[in-house]
Amino acid sequence: MILLFRLKQHKYLAALILTIIIVIASAVWLAAAPARGNWQGVPLQFTGDSYFYYARMKEIADGHPFIGNPFYLEHNSELAPAFFVADWLAAWPLFLGLSISATTIFNLFFWSLSFAALFYGVLRRCGVAAKLSSIGALLGYAASFSIIVRAVSLQTVLPVWLWFIWEMLGWQKRPDDKKSVWLLAAAITMSIYVYTYLTQIIAVLLPLMIIYLYFKHRRQEAKYLAMACGLAFIASVPFLVYTWRQIHSPYFWESMRRVGLVYTHLPSGNFLIASFWVMVTLGLWLLLWRWVAALKANETYKKILPFYVLAGMAMIITAGSNIFSGKESENSQHIERFMIVWLVMSLVILAAYIGKYRQPIKTNSRRQKIILSLLSLALLLGVSGYVRKDFSLAAMVRENRQTTVERQSYAAPLRWLEAQESRPVVIWTVGAEDVNNYIPILTKHYVLAP
Repeated sequence: MILLFRLKQHKYLAALILTIIIVIASAVWLAAAPARGNWQGVPLQFTGDSYFYYARMKEIADGHPFIGNPFYLEHNSELAPAFFVADWLAAWPLFLGLSISATTIFNLFFWSLSFAALFYGVLRRCGVAAKLSSIGALLGYAASFSIIVRAVSLQTVLPVWLWFIWEMLGWQKRPDDKKSVWLLAAAITMSIYVYTYLTQIIAVLLPLMIIYLYFKHRRQEAKYLAMACGLAFIASVPFLVYTWRQIHSPYFWESMRRVGLVYTHLPSGNFLIASFWVMVTLGLWLLLWRWVAALKANETYKKILPFYVLAGMAMIITAGSNIFSGKESENSQHIERFMIVWLVMSLVILAAYIGKYRQPIKTNSRRQKIILSLLSLALLLGVSGYVRKDFSLAAMVRENRQTTVERQSYAAPLRWLEAQESRPVVIWTVGAEDVNNYIPILTKHYVLAP
């Protein structure tokens, strides 16, 4: 009865969660359907490189928390050349006894629902009505779908990003509350640990926010935000030490070059496109503030406006950092994914405020109305483009239907290997590259060449 009452109170959130469950369940069922009656436990590969992250998760469960290289026996105890806390977040169901295949499906549901619920919560905290928040969260999920179904990155990372935004907005309501400061510090710390690119955004955004508060004579707020940053910095010392060791390891820069490090000052296509949409959105935020006098009386809007504007600026700075540093390590591509979440969130919040203050907007000049309409249409087109591109449900199902049955045949020989060899050994296969990808996932063994 209590559960039914709560669901009735939060019917739009319940509808959102039910919709996400139906979407995921349909995708999994359609993708796995060809293997009905012949399912052997080889996990579905929802994106082309899912096997790489499955191997990393399995390596953690096998007792190598820093991962090293999940394919090579001689490197399994070395430092990972990249982030790994996100892998820990994805691997924990394995410690409960779930198989890698069951863990994959569990994570898809768990992190998708976490993303949607946090997105909804952030919109509600920004003063958006429950119904529109539910629609907005579903739109955000659709725009980020192709990267949420991808194991680990950014499946576990985007919910952390949303949690940081949630705590930041909560702190702004009670900046001198100790609990809010500690929760914000925890969210900052997790953001730093979980993903290198998110660390860069946070490292630019928070100083900008402190400087803004200081020069706006909100120095007590600046002090408490600096306190949260200080607590997060102390908690992040192990991360900083580990990062220093990573950078100075003999294989780090060679690994970076192999995975996409380019020495260039030229902006990438991703940076130009994504930054354009962010600039359009920033224009909308600022014009609404300037042209709708009634908004100045709204405390929620006054609190969230600086944060969203500065967050947009921080993402532009980090995405285009190679223009100054001369090192492009796919920054623009990875940070664009956070921009997508920010863009959808901004669109929904702005739509809510435009609807709420439509009467004052009607008093604007014709020129102002035209500019506001064009910017709103441009942002809507940008978000629609990301939804169309990233909600690749049909493509994901089609790819899995073509390979699911074939990959189930890997299970029997790999189970035999697992039973015959009690110690981890190196397996040499000839003409079976795809099987190599699954040896570290379904056995304790490693490969001669991935």
